[in-house]
Order: sequence, then structure tokens, then C-alpha cells
Amino acid sequence: FRLSATGTVDWTQSQQSVLGITQPVMLPAGQDELLFMNRWYAVGGGRLVKTDANLNILWSKPVGGSVVNFLRPTPGGYLVAYQTGSDYSPVVIIKTDLNGDLIWQKTFSFGNEQTSTGMRFLLDIVSDNLGNIYLSGVEDIPYRPELVKISPSGDVIFQKVYAQPNLIYGFGSLAVVNNNRIVGSSSSYLAVLDSTGALVNAIEQPAANLHAAADGNLLIGYTENSNLHIRKITLDGVELWKHTSDIAWN
Repeated sequence: FRLSATGTVDWTQSQQSVLGITQPVMLPAGQDELLFMNRWYAVGGGRLVKTDANLNILWSKPVGGSVVNFLRPTPGGYLVAYQTGSDYSPVVIIKTDLNGDLIWQKTFSFGNEQTSTGMRFLLDIVSDNLGNIYLSGVEDIPYRPELVKISPSGDVIFQKVYAQPNLIYGFGSLAVVNNNRIVGSSSSYLAVLDSTGALVNAIEQPAANLHAAADGNLLIGYTENSNLHIRKITLDGVELWKHTSDIAWN
């Protein structure tokens, strides 16, 4: 669907007939261009498809794997990430250049399927402007969050676990602010971490989707009492503004 600025539908097009894939993850790619990748691989594997704003295909490239969870930007290219199976299964990260051509593909064992220890589920992945990769996950009971930092060349720098009682159920959303602060959203608190993974601050906040604002602050989107809330806060937790859409789900 393409919507106008007033919310009316400009056009609708079939994913399969236009892109050659269905159920895609989508990423804005600059200059009104879009990048798509099928979430569930059909026979023949996955494809990265880049289009202009009207869905005219600019290129389409094969990318190996099974099921895609994430498609993210990184300096000079894109990241594709997924788990190879269910609980505790390995995580695959694929890094491509801006043309969709493979730079590297690596498999990481952050959890142990035999002993049911370590990272149970991959929850999010982001990149800073230097090309470092951060991914978050969650352990089993007591559901402690994990954070992994990976170098631009695909080498693990650290894997850390956070035992603080306020930080549980993993970091479901990650954002990098100013290249030196990584923010993760747990069930009821935001964790503000430095680039070494050390906890700098914990801010009380219901689980939310996070995005770094261009001015070094943080944008937060979440639902509460059937309402959609969007907040802008500093990394010290000071609220700059808040907007609420009443009963959005009705």
C-alpha cells in the first residue's frame, strides 16, 4: 500500500507479482528507494530486492538462509539476521554492500541447544555509524537480557548478560545514540549502556520500540491502556514531549 500525506490510498500492488517475494521485511534505502527481503524463504532461498518509490525493481539479489528476522542498515551496506531454528539455535548474520552483494556471512552460537543455556531468542540487531553491530537476546528463566557486540568484520567483541532485577525479558528493541550509547527496552525499564556494554542508566518505561533522534535524544513508541504513545526523552530520562492517540486499537 502507498498512502498519501492525508492517509488516502494512492495504490495497492501484489507483493508476489511486483517483487517476486511475499511477506517481506522492508527498509528505506535513501533517495526514495526501498529494500525488501522475504521473511519466509520460498524454494530457492531468499532475495534482496531494491526498488524505486513506485516499486520498479532496480536490482534483485539472492541471499542464502532459512527465515529472516531482521533487515537493517549498516555503513556501506545492509545486515540480514536470523536464527537457524527455534530456542537456543545459532544466529546467522549476513553483511552485504549497497548493491546487495555479499561481504561476509557468519554463524554464531550465542546459546547452547543441548544444555538450554545462553541466548534463547534473538530479539533485535542494530549498527552504529562506525559499522559495529549490536544484537540483543534473552535467556530462559529468569529471562535476563543479553547484549552482543560484533566488529564491522564480523568478530565478536563481547557477549554480556544483565542480572539487574529491573531488566528482564530481554531487550526487545535496540537503538544506538551518538555512537556511544546503546539503549535497550526491557519489559518495564530502558537500559542505557556505553559502547563497552556497561550499564550507565536505567529509566522506568513500559516496553517500547526505540529510535535514535537526530539531535542525540531518543524516540519511544508504545501502547498503554489501548492508547498509542510517542515520547521524546533525553538519555537521562527527561521527557521533552509526549503525544497520545486515544484508543488507537478501536
